[in-house]
Amino acid sequence: MADRDYEKLRNVILELLSQLGSSREARDYIRRFHEVASHQFAIIKVGGAVLRDDMGHLVPALAFLR
Repeated sequence: MADRDYEKLRNVILELLSQLGSSREARDYIRRFHEVASHQFAIIKVGGAVLRDDMGHLVPALAFLR
């Protein structure tokens, strides 16, 4: 992945985290999903403008979260 792609991915992740209520909530989600076994999963709701305008950023962001 090129530096520009990493920067876009970073921006998408920061935007997703900014939608959370607080940094404590973000840390809690990160802790929870870091601790789960590989057979567990999460459901991520995505819609609207993200699907229409940012699919190119969404896919690598989801891959990163995996």
